[in-house]
Amino acid sequence: MNLIQGIILGIVQGLSEFLPISSSGHLAVTERILGISPSLNLIIFLHLATLLAVIIALWKDVIALIISFFEGLYLSFKNGFLKTYKDMNMFRLSLLIILGTIPAAVVGVLLENVVDKSFGQMTFVGIAFLITGTVLFFADRTRPSKNLNRMNTKAAFWIGIAQSLAIFPGISRSGMTISTGLAQGYEKKESARFSFLLSIPIILGASLTKIGAISKNLTSAEIISFIFSLVSGYIAIKLLFYLALKEKLSYFSYYCWAIGILTLVFPGR
Repeated sequence: MNLIQGIILGIVQGLSEFLPISSSGHLAVTERILGISPSLNLIIFLHLATLLAVIIALWKDVIALIISFFEGLYLSFKNGFLKTYKDMNMFRLSLLIILGTIPAAVVGVLLENVVDKSFGQMTFVGIAFLITGTVLFFADRTRPSKNLNRMNTKAAFWIGIAQSLAIFPGISRSGMTISTGLAQGYEKKESARFSFLLSIPIILGASLTKIGAISKNLTSAEIISFIFSLVSGYIAIKLLFYLALKEKLSYFSYYCWAIGILTLVFPGR
């Protein structure tokens, strides 16, 4: 992989990880177009870059969640779990994020081989893009009003189920989780916020499962790809928050339909 290819893959990963257009689907298409197979180093670095991007973008929430989680555990022993769960919004949110992570973790382990094979099936990827576009189209027409302080275990679980579907290329993780949040009645910005926070443990977990195999011999293309993925990921998060406030998420449905049709018509070699 040369520097230009590294830059392209970094930008594609950063933008498509957080915009509701499927990073795995775009990487599958981009790799097919460029005729390359990314190294394990690059895959890990791209994951770490997007992980760092969301932590930087939502650092206040991340710190508050970590502090509240441990504080909540202490108070649960002191005052009782149910009282602490009810009284501490951020402690409750941290537990809901853990709950929402479980379905994707289970599905990822059970269907790892199936998912790996699907990356080479461009017809599957194209259809998945069309599904993502359709989900976004209808989700953008909801008029939700709840914030995350009112989120319950049922909503978090269903959002987690939606996230588990996004292990397949072409199904957008952020698109599915945000859409499910909207369907559960949560505001677009709040649904996006929960989606991004929910991405942290799943991206971290995906990175940790492969980190032991990472090579110490880094290439300049891998480093450049990391930087571009980090910057573009941060931009994508801010852009999606802006578009969520403007209620323009349906724009991504048209894009997903277009890329899905192109993938089906021109599946590549």
